[in-house]
Amino acid sequence: MQALPTAFCQEHLPERDERITQEDEEGHKYSTTYLPGNLCLSAGWRRFANQHKLVDGDCLVFQLIKTTKFKVRVMWKLLQWLELCYINSFCSLLISEFLDRTT
Repeated sequence: MQALPTAFCQEHLPERDERITQEDEEGHKYSTTYLPGNLCLSAGWRRFANQHKLVDGDCLVFQLIKTTKFKVRVMWKLLQWLELCYINSFCSLLISEFLDRTT
């Protein structure tokens, strides 16, 4: 189950159990069940989490498209990309400094 913030659920989501579609960055759609009594996504959430190899601590952004549809972005992918860019930039800087010292 994926818990959701109380105020958000009360303001934007259905008051009864409802199927909600989650769409990932590649356009793949996953059907889950929203349970308002528990303020969470249930049936179907595990499939989404497994398909995206989610683990505790991963960061997700849920964009409400309509009452029964979210676009979901897995931010750890972006963070990994930024980290890789930082490492590559740092390595390039070290190589450049090394070459400057040896010439």
